[in-house]
Amino acid sequence: MVGNLTVGGSGKTPLVIWLSARLRAEGLSPGIVLRGYGGAAARGASPLRVEPHSDPDVVGDEALLLRRRTGEPVAVCRQRARAAKLLLDAGVNVIVSDDGLQHLAMARNFEIAVVDAERGFGNGYLLPAGPLREPRQRIDQVDAVVAQWAGATDQAQSLRGAFRMDLVGEKLLPLSGGDPCALASFAGQRCMRWPGSATPSVFFRHCALRGWSLSNTLSGPSSLSPRGDSVRRWIAGA
Repeated sequence: MVGNLTVGGSGKTPLVIWLSARLRAEGLSPGIVLRGYGGAAARGASPLRVEPHSDPDVVGDEALLLRRRTGEPVAVCRQRARAAKLLLDAGVNVIVSDDGLQHLAMARNFEIAVVDAERGFGNGYLLPAGPLREPRQRIDQVDAVVAQWAGATDQAQSLRGAFRMDLVGEKLLPLSGGDPCALASFAGQRCMRWPGSATPSVFFRHCALRGWSLSNTLSGPSSLSPRGDSVRRWIAGA
């Protein structure tokens, strides 16, 4: 079970991708389950297998990303235990859950909490007064803590006993197709950055380290599909 204590992104999905590869390298047959946030399947009670050609409006963009990047079986369902059973019946012998630390209806053998080292636990208050989904003390009950340090500053919080994770991205892929370009090639230019993630600040910090100017940052809603008219409307309104 890979999850976090706070709302917003912390680096769970990249860790799930890495973890799945490690499990495969150890001779296991991993499968990944998640709710499928943003897709129609997340609202239903029936599990759904995710294929490389699946519609992100149905399974969610995160689930499709995991399927394509890992090549491992992926299933989505609001009731994650049903998604896990679907994969186990298909021959998977270890389940990796992307998010769901608070989804107590699903049994777990090992819990990993991912924490953004820069943001930490915010003001330490539970929702809606703060960013915490559970009390701060919950971190002492998990089996492992991973601190995500992508672009973190010297003021980042050091979590005792935590494993350090650094997210590194050096290239951008054009949505219209074509060859990737170096992230640093946009240094000094006015760029409209549109992160499709729950925590844009992580992406912005990473870009700043590559010379992008934060003063020219325009961030669009991560839930907006990057397609035709929706993109043009967003740019016009920016």
